[in-house]
Amino acid sequence: MAQSDNLPKIDVFMMTSFFANHPDFTSAEMRGIKAARSQIYSYGDSAIGYVQVNRKANICVVKARITPEHNVKQKCYSVTAVCDEAEQRIVSAECEDCAAHSGGCKHAIAFIAWLHRRSEDLSSTSIDCYWKKSKLSTIGTTLKYIRAKELSSSSKAKPAPFANTRSLLPTLINHSKSIGHMESQLMKYYKKKSRVEK
Repeated sequence: MAQSDNLPKIDVFMMTSFFANHPDFTSAEMRGIKAARSQIYSYGDSAIGYVQVNRKANICVVKARITPEHNVKQKCYSVTAVCDEAEQRIVSAECEDCAAHSGGCKHAIAFIAWLHRRSEDLSSTSIDCYWKKSKLSTIGTTLKYIRAKELSSSSKAKPAPFANTRSLLPTLINHSKSIGHMESQLMKYYKKKSRVEK
């Protein structure tokens, strides 16, 4: 189970060196819009979930599930990244399930970028657990709206009517006449009509 204190540290030099030297990630494909979009946090941080870590000597294996953005209800893709922590290099990163997995797909890029962002997170006293469902896969399951009748309580209590409502309008008219101001929006309907208006 992966959490914020046991992930491998991936710096920008490790990430750049891996993409520059790995044959699956050619420069032409890395300049594409899909590769560029997969590196930004808005996709990776919401699509990656169920991250787990396994260490053997200097080798750290990190596995995760990535929710496909084109169909969030489809089965998540499994992605694996292998790092050599002694030499500070990424050995491999590959997606096991998507159609483009043999040629260095965007999910592997998104996962490496996600590991890099987690390495740059500020340390805090609390530890975040990453063994959880991705945010992207919860689309369609959360409450989108609420009906007006659900806002009211079950008891159909009517609001109490205003006390002494019959005396309110005459009081306003008399008050407006006493101050000599009948130009308000309400009072214009209760003033006497002029000869022109008749």
